[in-house]
Amino acid sequence: MARKQTHLGLAAATLAGLVIAACDDPGSRSVPATPGTDTATAAATHGAAEALVDYEAAIALADPYLRVQRLGRVLAAGDDTLLDPIRQTLRRYPTRLSGAEFDLMVRFWAEREPREALAWVARNASPLYRVGAIRTIAEIWAASDPAAALVGVEIPDVLRTDESARAAQVAVVQGWYRSDRASLEEHIRALGTGIQRQRSLFAMLVAMGSEEGSEALIRWAEAVPEEDERYKKAVFRQALSALAWLDTEGAARFCEAHCDSAFGQGMRNVLIRSRLRAGDPPAEVVEWVGRFPASDKTLEERKRHSLWVAYSTWAYRDREAAVAWLTEQLERGEQDWLPALYGEYARQRAAEAPAEAIVWAEKIEDENERTQTMVRIARRWLEVDRAAAEAWLAGSSLPPAARASARDLSRPTYLPDADSPSPPTDEPGTAS
Repeated sequence: MARKQTHLGLAAATLAGLVIAACDDPGSRSVPATPGTDTATAAATHGAAEALVDYEAAIALADPYLRVQRLGRVLAAGDDTLLDPIRQTLRRYPTRLSGAEFDLMVRFWAEREPREALAWVARNASPLYRVGAIRTIAEIWAASDPAAALVGVEIPDVLRTDESARAAQVAVVQGWYRSDRASLEEHIRALGTGIQRQRSLFAMLVAMGSEEGSEALIRWAEAVPEEDERYKKAVFRQALSALAWLDTEGAARFCEAHCDSAFGQGMRNVLIRSRLRAGDPPAEVVEWVGRFPASDKTLEERKRHSLWVAYSTWAYRDREAAVAWLTEQLERGEQDWLPALYGEYARQRAAEAPAEAIVWAEKIEDENERTQTMVRIARRWLEVDRAAAEAWLAGSSLPPAARASARDLSRPTYLPDADSPSPPTDEPGTAS
């Protein structure tokens, strides 16, 4: 950069000048003993001046790797005398500095003044760095004083966006985990049902898995008493989510052991979405779900729903590939789980080929789902080819009320468009 930017102010510059002058003599870095001078005070002043010079030199380096390395060493050895220079740098943050330097400086501040650091970051930091910095501060604060941090993050500037509020909550839990795990567990249990407990459980289990390993996480989850059924279910779901984040093989093992248990409802769907987000081949995910046995009606319904979750999520992300793959599978007809996807296949084909989509909708086993899907496809069909759709309606098996509903084009179809598919909801059906 053509011109070096300096942010330390007059006091820092004066101290730096003292040290620069002393550096002409290699042996002059020791504190001279002058009559009437307090040696400890002189040593402290001299050390502060050296730290300021080292700090300025670190942030002035052009090479980003060397800059982060040197700044880390300076801050690790620094004391409170660097607080003012750091605050000034943060307020006038040079564009050539990166988020790594920003995080190091915020970390230094938070270790000494977490409340003040959080208030300033939440209100004034660049959006590029704000959420990450809030997380850094909240985690450091909670590691030293979880009770204060738990209350301290509840300020309007942190809560103004869901992203920053969520980051703060997760960070408090992870910092608290390192300082007092037992009291954290009590706190999470006391939260009751809802998003706060789910998010806190996930954060705690990610910390547990990161620090103690997947097996420790699994043992803890399995040891949670079964008396509180809702809490046990929440623990299992968040344990699987954390494992999917940390250890996909561990997540698969946990799912095989518990996804079809009394506490496993919805767990397989968590892993499905996690695998797809992580980039696993969607066809493999669908086939993986299809291989699970279903020994009774409850498990059969769970499997059917999980197949829908896997396939509809894939179709939302890449409809063309999903439809082409399932078309090939249906032509082969080799898998016994394919009928569970007739309805979703019909929905995906409805925009481009409603007549073919109706054929597949008529194959749906469940009567309510079959009627609902046929009504919606017919409604779409009437919009693009009324004559053909009316001809089909006249000879269809739909009852009169369903035919009337199909002809009511003021009602939504809840079908994906060819170019803009609708995202999957938690349940395959919505009232038509």
